[in-house]
Amino acid sequence: MSRLREKLDRYYLLEGSQDEIRVGTSGGYLLAFERQKVNRETAKPCWLVLPFRSNAEMAEYSEQFLEELLIGLGNPGKRAMVAPTTALAYRGRTGDVRQFAAECGADFVVEGSLRRRNASIEVTAWLVDGQSGHARCFERITGSEPADLARQTIAKLLKEEHTE
Repeated sequence: MSRLREKLDRYYLLEGSQDEIRVGTSGGYLLAFERQKVNRETAKPCWLVLPFRSNAEMAEYSEQFLEELLIGLGNPGKRAMVAPTTALAYRGRTGDVRQFAAECGADFVVEGSLRRRNASIEVTAWLVDGQSGHARCFERITGSEPADLARQTIAKLLKEEHTE
């Protein structure tokens, strides 16, 4: 039970800080649920960047691209980010993006795919509202370097973020 308390404390300190329902203990082995007020207007939006789909030969490129996206989007003070190790847990997993967002407390989800097109790489990226599951925008970008493709993708996605 003490390990559970520690894990809950750590969860609510970071990922679950904006959760409206909080699970705790009320002595002994009893669980307690309490509602906390969350001011969504002043809270930073939280983003979950899912691993981009690609074929096996592009796995390493996909990892580099994902890392560049996370670094570029993870601007402290502007938005909160779901931890990379948490995001990587969704690799190969299919399901409803709203469920993934709810599990992580994310307001927005970025998902997409990488494909080789001759000598270039084509990135298709979607910015999805984590609550409704509706795509806010999608972009298709072509290039060769993961860092450059990530910068271009971020610029397009953030343009949409500012039009909320």
